[in-house]
Amino acid sequence: MNRSVAVLLISGLLFSVYSFREEFEFSGDHNLHMSIPLISDNQFSGNVKVPRLESDLTFTGRRGNYTLKTGLSIQTSLIENSQLGEMTEILPLENSLSLSGNRINTTLGFQYFAWGSADKINPTDKLNPRDYTTGPDADKIPVFAASLTYYPTDRLSIQGVYVPFRQPDRYPVDHRDEIPEALFLHDKNITIEEPSFDPSSYTAGGRMRLMSGVFDIGLSYLYDIDEHFSPVVALNTDLVDGFQIFALDTLTLVKERIHRFGFDTRAVVGRFGFWGEAAYSLTGNTDNSSVALRNNHVDWTVGMDFFYGQTEEHYINIQQIGRVVVDYDDSFYEDYPTGEPGFFDYFNPDAMEQYYYRLLTNRLGYQTEGVLIGGAIRGEWSFVNSRVTPSVEALYLYPFMYETNGGKRYGDLLGTAQIEFVPTDAVSIRLGGQGFYSMIKNDDTGKIQNDSENRIGFYFPDSHIFLNVAFSWIR
Repeated sequence: MNRSVAVLLISGLLFSVYSFREEFEFSGDHNLHMSIPLISDNQFSGNVKVPRLESDLTFTGRRGNYTLKTGLSIQTSLIENSQLGEMTEILPLENSLSLSGNRINTTLGFQYFAWGSADKINPTDKLNPRDYTTGPDADKIPVFAASLTYYPTDRLSIQGVYVPFRQPDRYPVDHRDEIPEALFLHDKNITIEEPSFDPSSYTAGGRMRLMSGVFDIGLSYLYDIDEHFSPVVALNTDLVDGFQIFALDTLTLVKERIHRFGFDTRAVVGRFGFWGEAAYSLTGNTDNSSVALRNNHVDWTVGMDFFYGQTEEHYINIQQIGRVVVDYDDSFYEDYPTGEPGFFDYFNPDAMEQYYYRLLTNRLGYQTEGVLIGGAIRGEWSFVNSRVTPSVEALYLYPFMYETNGGKRYGDLLGTAQIEFVPTDAVSIRLGGQGFYSMIKNDDTGKIQNDSENRIGFYFPDSHIFLNVAFSWIR
């Protein structure tokens, strides 16, 4: 972030403290992250492993029906070899002004939204951009938006959200580096076109939530922009051995419009909580006939959680997750056994366009299978009046309807195990490890290895042991 924006954020925080000084809450969270890399010769590249110090300062002030929230995060890398653009970055947190009254709440500014009922894995929660540099469980980035929530009754809420321009996600790599130069006719020529920073890239949606005494139900719709890129192919011709052939000249990566229809529900029965959440994503390829756009797909999560123990100090959370891609193209290597166009395809521009789109479209969207089924579990066990809490969290995904040209896939695994010590109410210390692995059997060697092209396997080099020390205060 440039210096002028940093000065603006700090000035805004100080102004907020002064303007709402009569009734306010000022807090800080300071975290020291240290790690020992387990892969890649102890390299600290990437935001997941890089030793860093993070300080989040937040202010909440109230005056009459107005509520002002402002905050900033100061992130300092302790070494130069990281994905941070600078050694120190100042990033905005939630910065918004709300007006409440007469069953209506309106908010303008940088906000966090939390749609859905599931725990962390929320198919309907797509309003905020994400920071994928922090791992596959990407952190939310506050989005500038106007929102209005209306409560016609105590059990019903209706929310509308308007985001005037699309904010980009943060990625740990340049997507251009993932596309081989051999695909191009001459030099590698790739352009990335993020949505314009103007009203033409707006997103908007709404959510209705019914809260009964037994269960909650939510319905949502979002006119969105896809978080993944789609390819736009441009061909050119060249003479090879006296023949005029067609091949890839330029490639443009764009983000297309997408409609998201969501449903979620949650119920509590005794000590048990149950939930279900699903989203149907309707792309521009409405009838799934175009190879230039990804097909429509449905994502879901169902789960339960409960506390147990003498004082219900222990916690278990279990979820089943999945995705189905409608009419998924799993026959690319049946049509192109060597992974390359057929001899006569080179003389037909339509055939070559189809080849490039079928090769790139799904891969850019990380859709490498027609069906993905998995489960997640999280357990926390508290001892010594919650001063010592070991915990385990794991996610496993298994693919169906995929092409086996690269080998048999045995699933993707993400796991975290840690123990947290809380010596005082203001200090916590977490020691643990985190790992990522996508299992595929190499046809040539017969050995199981990591699939680095998979969205989980990509983070395999970020596997690490960590030590986090946090200090929090509030006044």
